[in-house]
Parts: sequence; structure tokens; C-alpha cells
Amino acid sequence: MAKNRFYPGIKDMTETLRKRIYSAIQSVVNIDPAIIDPAKNLREQVNLDSMQFVAVLAKARNGIQHELPISAMEANTFNDFFAVLEGEIEKAEVVSK
Repeated sequence: MAKNRFYPGIKDMTETLRKRIYSAIQSVVNIDPAIIDPAKNLREQVNLDSMQFVAVLAKARNGIQHELPISAMEANTFNDFFAVLEGEIEKAEVVSK
């Protein structure tokens, strides 16, 4: 993902999106995001229950200012979750053109 009109001035949208997701996780479970292995089950790694996961989704949604599909609830790993969010931003970019 490259710079886009939704986040002017941001050169690396991918890194910015990752930081916002990590920030959402950290605000809910108060852990160091550096311990997260993006390929392993996120809920198990940081001991997220279902309500905490919903809180992470809400904070991520607010951080990226895009609606999330229900499929975001099915994300198991950080990479899965990131792919859902990235896909939603890309869809919004196409629609807005």
C-alpha cells in the first residue's frame, strides 16, 4: 500500500497502518507490541478474550477511520487482521476515485 489521499503526507501507509493496529492492541491489553509474532494466533499470544478483541477492532476502526467488515472478527493472526484492514482501505480508495 502506498501513500494515498486518505492520509496525506504519509509515505509508508503500510507501516502507519501496522502501528495503528499495534497501538489498538496495546491500549486494550497493555503489552509491548514487539512480542507479537504476526504469523501466530493473536488472541492466544496476548490472551485476548472476545470482548477485548471487539475493543481492539473498535480502536483499530477509529484509528484508520474506516468501517470494518464482520470478517475482521474471524482474523486469527495479526497478518490476517492487517489484511482485512488493508483491503477495506483499498476498497475505499477505489470507490472514492
